Amino acid sequence: MPRQNAMRAKSANIHIRIAPEKRELIDRAASIAGKTRSE
Repeated sequence: MPRQNAMRAKSANIHIRIAPEKRELIDRAASIAGKTRSE
């Protein structure tokens, strides 16, 4: 259950579902900022 996993995660983490076609855009923006998608 995703809800239980989110509860166990650190409160600072925000879990967002990303459409597959938007992942590349997120990855590109993150790499420009010097981070990964999960940061």
